[in-house]
Amino acid sequence: MAASVLGVRERSDRSLLDVIVAHLARRQVMLVLDNCEHLVKACAELADTLLHGSPGVRLLATSREALHIPGERAWRVPSLAIPDPHSIVPPDELARFASAQLFVERAQAVQSNFDVTPRSAPAVAAICARLEGLPLAIELAAAWVRALGAEQILERLDDAFGLLVGGSRLAPSRHQTMRATLDWSYGMLAPSEQIVFQRLAVFGGGWSLEAAEEVCLGGGVGRQEVLGLLTRLVDMSLVQVDERDGRARYRLLEPVRQYAYERLGASGELDAVRRLHATWYERFAERWETNANVGGPGREAALAALEHELDNLRTALRWCFDLGDALTGLRLARAHWNIWVIRGALTEGRAWLTELATLPDTANYPALRAVVQSLESTLAWRQGDYARALELQKEALPLLRQAHDAWPLLAALADLGWIALYLGDYRAAQAHFDEMLAVARAAGDRVHEAIAVRAQGQLALTQEDYAAAYALCEASLALARTAGDTRVVSFSLASVAEVALRRGDLATARRFVEECVTLCRQIGERFLLAHSLELVGQVAIADKDNVRARAALRESLHLHHELGNRAGFADTLESIAALAATEAQSERAIKLAGAAAGTRGQIGAALLPMRRAMLDRWLIPLRRALGAETTTLAWKTGVDLNDEQAVDLALDATEAPVAPSDWTAERSAQQAAGLSPREREVAALLALGLTNRQIAQRLVVTERTVGAHVEHILDKLGFASRHQVGAWADEHGLRA
Repeated sequence: MAASVLGVRERSDRSLLDVIVAHLARRQVMLVLDNCEHLVKACAELADTLLHGSPGVRLLATSREALHIPGERAWRVPSLAIPDPHSIVPPDELARFASAQLFVERAQAVQSNFDVTPRSAPAVAAICARLEGLPLAIELAAAWVRALGAEQILERLDDAFGLLVGGSRLAPSRHQTMRATLDWSYGMLAPSEQIVFQRLAVFGGGWSLEAAEEVCLGGGVGRQEVLGLLTRLVDMSLVQVDERDGRARYRLLEPVRQYAYERLGASGELDAVRRLHATWYERFAERWETNANVGGPGREAALAALEHELDNLRTALRWCFDLGDALTGLRLARAHWNIWVIRGALTEGRAWLTELATLPDTANYPALRAVVQSLESTLAWRQGDYARALELQKEALPLLRQAHDAWPLLAALADLGWIALYLGDYRAAQAHFDEMLAVARAAGDRVHEAIAVRAQGQLALTQEDYAAAYALCEASLALARTAGDTRVVSFSLASVAEVALRRGDLATARRFVEECVTLCRQIGERFLLAHSLELVGQVAIADKDNVRARAALRESLHLHHELGNRAGFADTLESIAALAATEAQSERAIKLAGAAAGTRGQIGAALLPMRRAMLDRWLIPLRRALGAETTTLAWKTGVDLNDEQAVDLALDATEAPVAPSDWTAERSAQQAAGLSPREREVAALLALGLTNRQIAQRLVVTERTVGAHVEHILDKLGFASRHQVGAWADEHGLRA
């Protein structure tokens, strides 16, 4: 009806429209005007005429942009609900998501026997998440099940426009491929709207209005015009807008961003716009640098702001490498490096900083280069790479001493002190910590003063001067609370707890370490969380609460392993060994202690006296009980383990003991299968249809380790395929 009426109006013949209005004037009617964006002005005029002349008429108009007439209430149709791409969703739960329902429905339309299996469910979930619940994209992707498996479809989504083709021949041509749909939408834009749309493709993960006003300038687009043009793109449903903390945040759905990026590349503006993007985020990061790196009450807000833009910061760094802009890259890294430390992205941070050092122009900025070298050292020693950390700091330190900024020098002195402490050079550690304290006090930096005093307390603790250690750590905590720095407070809490534990004051140790764990979880401090959970485990062992100890130590082990913190990894292995010793797992305890010693030997870290005393309390009696030959063999076996094997052994040691009433059934199941606890865990994940890579990500091990587990499982069960293992795991009630 709408089309015929519009044709009449274009001929200036209103007689038919008048008849229709008069006919509807006496009725209660709901009319639907579909796809109004094709003729949005004419549809708006028609709707306005109908509503004024027919009080009982209600209109439901579908359009990519609002009609903008009186009485209109716009409701934006959201994308379909998608699964969490970082979670493993079983097939029965996947059906709860509208995006997955649409995928299955369209897949079954082209292949009637298609069904979501435990194997394919993760890929289907990832496809829906990657396409951000966009119905047309999901429909077009699902159509490919006639030729590809779900995992293959997912792999090809980097080239979305090569894949998202082949819609219904009965559909309008613009709906037969994703590219045709976006070509049609792009063609409806005015030239200035097209310019802004394609420039927005350089953003990673979303952007603010202020960022768009900076990056989209030029080529006839003024700063004052950006908001209007951006709003027009929102109205056209090409740009999504959300509200965060009372401020608008914009983004492009991934298929739309890929299309806009192609257009930007074709325009010849790609490098220039990427430069504007990198420059903007360099300035953005530098605005937060002092709070993020010096600390104080504003640290958490600064870190939150930087983390929220982490995708854009990564994108800007990538541009620096692609275009060889060392100066911008060095400034970016200096401004937001602490995110890598605090959020535990040590491997990622080292990769960026190592790559920065390869840029030819880096040598032209020696002062900046020294800061970035020092920052790389921070990440290196936290992963136990002491040799590389010392090499970097020794080269950087002379330039840092000459600079006017205090915080890079303070950070370097702290790192040198901690490295010396872990290597057992207490005199050097004391010198570095003392110098750090003097520099902090001269600069009036209360945060780093608290850090330096805590470091002195840890050194006193290492040398078993408990009275001095407790006084220094308490003083550090008071300074940190006064400075208002939550992160430094959490570190000081851990130190006070550790001193209390060594003094045998379990109640004080428990109180402080639990407050520390709570703070770490609140602020996302994963490095300290791993250490504080190990302390929770030690306190629980001393308190004979082995259930709590097992849970805390397992989480600590996973975190240290994921972060690559090999010194912390060794610490937690030793605590799990102590737990195993209390539960009569004698040989396993010796192997775990050997594995920790092997790890320390690989990184050149000394076993601190207080930890030696902790080990000797149970290790010496076990050696006597087992005998020299058995102890030596178990120790050597542990020393020779790689990290993944050590993790498996530690997790086996922290399995809950079998209750007497369940012993017979448990023994029967284990004898029938012959699988270790870790192998049963892998079998349960095979039942979900996961690939080796997905299992490796879930268990925080390498793919090669998973492959070895699968081979062992197949051998022990006498099966020929992983699918048989999955069926067996289901039959025996194994659950991941």
